Amino acid sequence: KGNYNISYCSGEEGYTVKLIDQSNQIDVEIDFGIVYALQVLDKESFVKSLDKKVCNEFMKDNFSNVIYKVENGCFYKQINENSSELLDFIGLTHYVVIGLKSVIESLTYEIGHITTLER
Repeated sequence: KGNYNISYCSGEEGYTVKLIDQSNQIDVEIDFGIVYALQVLDKESFVKSLDKKVCNEFMKDNFSNVIYKVENGCFYKQINENSSELLDFIGLTHYVVIGLKSVIESLTYEIGHITTLER
C-alpha cells in the first residue's frame, strides 16, 4: 500500500518496475522477469477503460493496493484473441501496477521477486 510514482526498465534480463514513494524513504522494486506483453497507460485512461463492475472493485478501497493479479481482464483478452488463444495454453498471468499517475499492465509467467529499497 502507498502512493507511488512509477519508473520502469526493460531489457534482455526482463522487466522491472520501481515504485518510488514520495512520503517516506522506502521504494519497492518488482521484477517481472520476461514479459509477454506490456501496456503503459495514464491512470485516467485506465479507469475510463474499465467496465463499471471492475472499476467499482478497484475503487472500493481507492486503489490502496499497488499491484493486482487480474483474471479475465480486457488487456489479457485482447492479447489472447490476437494470439489465437496462446495465452490460455502457455499459462500467463495478468498483473496491473497502479501508481499515482500511470498504470502498467503486464502479461507474464510470474513475479520473480519484490525488493524494498531504502534511500
